Amino acid sequence: MSQWFKENGYLIIVFIAVCVAAVFIFRKAVMSYSSYRRSYNSQTNELKRLTALKEKYRNITAEELSHCDEEEILEGTALIYQLQLQKQENMEKAFETLSAEKQYIYTLDVFVNEDSVKSFFAEYGSVLTEKLLPALCAIGMEDCAAALAPAKKMYDPLDETASLDEKKLEELQKYISEKDILRKIKLSSAKYIKDNFDILKN
Repeated sequence: MSQWFKENGYLIIVFIAVCVAAVFIFRKAVMSYSSYRRSYNSQTNELKRLTALKEKYRNITAEELSHCDEEEILEGTALIYQLQLQKQENMEKAFETLSAEKQYIYTLDVFVNEDSVKSFFAEYGSVLTEKLLPALCAIGMEDCAAALAPAKKMYDPLDETASLDEKKLEELQKYISEKDILRKIKLSSAKYIKDNFDILKN
């Protein structure tokens, strides 16, 4: 027997390696499935949340709005505009036909849901980026508009003096986080929506 092991020991090593590989592949498959399920469940829950939000804000009254979570009002209002725009053949042109107040709300919602200041100005065209600073001023956040002006300038294709400053962008992102700017935008937008309900209602 010992002689057989000496002569065929490599077969045992191969067998063990195959077993280990099989266990590894099985574990990876289980992990991948678990990851898929988490992603699927997350997307399903988000779809349910947005559907409920749409139903809530589609025909909301001023009285009902007064009882809504103030951090939710911006998203709920902008969602209705988004659904309306999606029905149009050219969303950009349709956006430009909205009242300035509606454009401000839509733009602010896009901004607060972006990953960063940089991604907002880098990924969206001037139709939205040109509206951000006026929108912030409209809701009483002039200081924030002034702080973000350099970022807008960096991505302005018509400004030949503009140059990308990664350090400045990092500073702006730190400012957004430390000053809790996104939450302040939501709260200030909620007040703006309530104050301008007759203009902003669907």
